[in-house]
Amino acid sequence: MASAKKLLIDALLLPLRVASVFTMEKAFGNPVIGSRLLNVCGLHAFRMILAQIVYHGKQGLLSFLATAEERRLFAAQGYLIKENFLPEEEFAELRRQIVAYDGPARDMVEGDTLTRRLHVTEREIRRFPAFTKLLGNRHFSRLIRYTSARNEIPRAFVECLFHGTQSAGDDPQKDLHKDTFHPTVKAWLYLDDVGPHNGPFVYVPGSHRLTWRRLHWEYRQSVARSSGGRGGRSYSLGGAFRVAAEDAEFLGLPEPVSLPVARNTLVIADTLGFHKRGTGDDGASRMAIFFTSRVNPFNPFPGINNAVLRRVNDWLYTQFLQSADRKAAKCGTRAESTPVHGPLREAEADCPR
Repeated sequence: MASAKKLLIDALLLPLRVASVFTMEKAFGNPVIGSRLLNVCGLHAFRMILAQIVYHGKQGLLSFLATAEERRLFAAQGYLIKENFLPEEEFAELRRQIVAYDGPARDMVEGDTLTRRLHVTEREIRRFPAFTKLLGNRHFSRLIRYTSARNEIPRAFVECLFHGTQSAGDDPQKDLHKDTFHPTVKAWLYLDDVGPHNGPFVYVPGSHRLTWRRLHWEYRQSVARSSGGRGGRSYSLGGAFRVAAEDAEFLGLPEPVSLPVARNTLVIADTLGFHKRGTGDDGASRMAIFFTSRVNPFNPFPGINNAVLRRVNDWLYTQFLQSADRKAAKCGTRAESTPVHGPLREAEADCPR
């Protein structure tokens, strides 16, 4: 009976799972995306190629938003670094307001690292008047829209990351990896100086490019992680493939570059490129304003930079988090991120520093 019920559910869900091929769904637990037969036939590689075509088409339409040098650097490296990004007084006031914050936030534990994040919605912006100036900054708006190939300001967070304060093992974000199968953009405006002591962002220059060797590697990874394949670590099974030493050698990658930066530096990166979180000293922290843009990679329209749509997206994301909290409470488990209340700079440790 249970087997028949499962077959019925699978049959009913099949159209949705087929349709998910043309969404940002990346998990190989999906029986269509994770089908061994389909990936042997090149499904994963096809999705990557099509997503690249759509992304570069939209980016071409928005090319007027960036200078020729910015376009060249981003295409060559996969990341941009902009030092002294905001006027000094404007940055100082923004930092002061954020450091003084005491209120609702969310904690995420990954291995021995804790990340405290505040999703910056319109309500939070009222607490940080200086944040409005950042969102309205013409240079920031143009750069983030061009690099993400999306004509809107992406979802924003204030985050404070604490190294070595948890006892949950190794941090998977400190392994070299990609985020998903298509170009995605993340950006950080650092509120602290970042150096070896608190774990700078690490990136492999040029690894965002979909070369034939990279496509070959992606094809092999997709077959290995498909149903009936060799499997892999949970993050890789989720589509965020990790890069072992032999993989880097096969791909002919340059050495990863650590990006220590001074406060008030903006870093924008395409996280289809291989990257990781740098290792920091136990108890060290770093604070930044974090932006993440991840949309349907097969949507050929750049979108509309509209405040109402941004509020709708923020509301939907808030509802998603609250739904995850309710589900975790009902099942007696821990959600991926959990609600907390307090300053963003302070976090409890559950292991010796």
